[in-house]
Amino acid sequence: MFSPRVWARAFLAGSPNPEDACLSLEVLRVYIHCALALPGYISGRDGADRLDLHIGRAAGAGFISEPEERARRFLGLMVRKGCLRYHGRITAEIEKTINRSRGLVQVFLESAFDPGGALLDSVRKKIREQAGAREVEIKTHTDPGLIGGLRLRIGGVLFDGSVKTGLQKMAAALSGT
Repeated sequence: MFSPRVWARAFLAGSPNPEDACLSLEVLRVYIHCALALPGYISGRDGADRLDLHIGRAAGAGFISEPEERARRFLGLMVRKGCLRYHGRITAEIEKTINRSRGLVQVFLESAFDPGGALLDSVRKKIREQAGAREVEIKTHTDPGLIGGLRLRIGGVLFDGSVKTGLQKMAAALSGT
């Protein structure tokens, strides 16, 4: 049975620190993009060897850093085990694990209007207090369809305080459904 958490632990097992792990993850994403651009489906030992050859050619005779080497070996393992198709789930789990070890909480904030610095600072402060995070990274998206209010996604949890959702709930309550 496939488990992204197991793959994330395997990827991070040899990382001396979160910064190296972040660099390895970025290199892995580039390698995955290149692998998916190659013609045909890549899997098994032959596919891994073919991919390794392409990465080696791209690197040339230059020095390959430890993070690059870690990403290359891990991608080869993904291909040999037939898990390249799960690359999105694997890289998301790796990123989540790295962020957790760094005390970083990622927040996706949607609002009908540009939230502005004061609101972002307030959200950042409140999440730091509630989650005990050292750092809060907020990515924003403007969606005029929300009418007003906010939607916050923290990890897998959605906090919806938008006017649109409030009106939908009110309409459902009034119609008896």
